[in-house]
Amino acid sequence: MMKMMTRLIAATALCVLPVATASAAKLIVESGTLMGANGVMVAGKSYDVRFTDGTCASVYDGCDTKNFDFTSETDALAAAKALLGEVFIDSDAGKFDSRPSMVRGCGDESGCTTLIRFAAHGIVAWSNVAEARNDPGTGDAVRATHSFGSTNTSTSAGSNFARFTLSAVVPTTPVSAVPEPSSWALLLAGFALTSATMRRRRARVSRVLA
Repeated sequence: MMKMMTRLIAATALCVLPVATASAAKLIVESGTLMGANGVMVAGKSYDVRFTDGTCASVYDGCDTKNFDFTSETDALAAAKALLGEVFIDSDAGKFDSRPSMVRGCGDESGCTTLIRFAAHGIVAWSNVAEARNDPGTGDAVRATHSFGSTNTSTSAGSNFARFTLSAVVPTTPVSAVPEPSSWALLLAGFALTSATMRRRRARVSRVLA
């Protein structure tokens, strides 16, 4: 009987405990080179990132502002910080922080600057860029600056572009840490059933002994 009660309580507890979910970015590595990552969190949204080389026109379909990944300096800088904190890291997948040359488009061992174009009001939009500087020597840094549209990262071992696209995620229903009324009802019903069963058993034993 005690085994039955224990199992019932354990099964009911599973209905009310919160579920923890992982939020770490998944790095994409091919032949030791970091190509990008999925699930990078920027301003509360999940993005997939791919690293590439070229000019603004080739990377952003004609360097048209409507094709830029972000529309504000704040979000672009947040994206740059996310790269340094979630993607350019040393792990079992590779030493992408201490060895920037392992990132696609970055052949300079001393450091690499990843460019993120963004459109903003009041400034010539195509020239706005957020930079994520992965530098094992002097330290990582981010900044917002301006870059000519003709800048070609293919001719520079110390820079590349990062393209951000919203992740295609399957919506999930969050599980509340506070038990729902229905969960409490199930738990109480389980206790009531167990108690009634134990009372009937004691009654049978008493009749046999009488």
